[in-house]
Amino acid sequence: MKQTRKELDEQREARTELALEKRGLQEGVEKLTSALERAHLEAKRRESRFRRLSDATHTNTAVDVDSESLITSLEHRALQEFLHFIRHHLKCGEEQSMRKLLVYTKDDIVKREEELKLVKSELRDLEIQVKAHREKLASLSLMKDEKVTLAGAIPNSELTIKKLQIEQNNFRQWISKLADQLKLENVESEREYPLLMDAIAVRMKSLVSNESEKITTQRSRLAQLQQQNRELRERNDALEVQLTLLRRRLADLEGGEAEARKHLASAAATDREHKRLTKQLKRTRTEVYTLQAENARLKNEAISDSQSALAAVGTNALLHAAESRAKELQVQCKQLENEAQSLRRDKLQMETASNLTVRNMQQQITSLEGELDSVRRSEAQLLEFRSVVARLLNLKCDYLCVPDFEIVHRLEQVVLALDSPGIQELHKSTPLE
Repeated sequence: MKQTRKELDEQREARTELALEKRGLQEGVEKLTSALERAHLEAKRRESRFRRLSDATHTNTAVDVDSESLITSLEHRALQEFLHFIRHHLKCGEEQSMRKLLVYTKDDIVKREEELKLVKSELRDLEIQVKAHREKLASLSLMKDEKVTLAGAIPNSELTIKKLQIEQNNFRQWISKLADQLKLENVESEREYPLLMDAIAVRMKSLVSNESEKITTQRSRLAQLQQQNRELRERNDALEVQLTLLRRRLADLEGGEAEARKHLASAAATDREHKRLTKQLKRTRTEVYTLQAENARLKNEAISDSQSALAAVGTNALLHAAESRAKELQVQCKQLENEAQSLRRDKLQMETASNLTVRNMQQQITSLEGELDSVRRSEAQLLEFRSVVARLLNLKCDYLCVPDFEIVHRLEQVVLALDSPGIQELHKSTPLE
């Protein structure tokens, strides 16, 4: 506003100076035109005088050469008047002769011609000056037109000044709000605005760098989670291999008790592995939930930063770059969310697959437990039958102290004894009695 007022004052002063110069030039032109007219009149007078003198000299020379020629009284009077005029003009006495008068007239003519040349050169200079003054007058007329146009443009300029003042006030309010949001000190004078703009730029750069650091940390965390997911998949594959091996073992263990015990041991190991995997899945779930919360927080921060960056678009190109960077961060956050969702799906698939495998293992364990119970029952029955046989053979059967081969040997002896002829005769005689 102050600069525009100064410019308007300078324009007014320039207009007044131009008006004064125009008046002076007009006066100078009028003086030059009057002097030029006087010079033209004086030149015409001198030319007429010189012509008269030249005519008079020609007539005098002709009289001297042709002395025998006769002149009339009228011509004599005219010649006398001409001589009187020359004497009066040259201020010579009447006693001087005609030749001296002619010499004086020739000298006077030469002087007059030189004066005429000087006057012509002065006239040329005056014409050049007149042209320059006319050009100045044309420029003054142009300046008048410009003055009129500027006078017409003054209200428009005042309106533009008011609009600029309103925009300046809005800009200051917006800058103060932006400084409050960025937690910067308020500006009290106009001299501190460049420092404030530099501080805003530095603050936006720091925010962008912080966002980039957060994105790098998220990427590293995502890489770690992917690595953990790969490890879990590898473990799942190993567990599937173990399950296949356990199935084979179960098929092999159907033939005997030792194989059943081994299968039970492997089933217990698989149960422990299942518990360990469930714990690890719980840990991965908690990590995924924490990552989701962190992604949501980063998304909110990115949205707030993008809003602040969108507010700073009109101030500087750096703010526009920050806005584009915030949009890129939003896209990257969405990508991270999509990757987290894919990880959740993979985790759910793994959980379902692991649950199915656990259920199958539990079913197999229950079937194996049933088979083991049947084996134990058969073993108990065999032990009872063995104890009964040992009692019948009068053997001590406490705590399996009698080996099996001894019982078998006794049974063989009993069978041989029963097959003897004496005992067979006794059997034959008993029904006869």
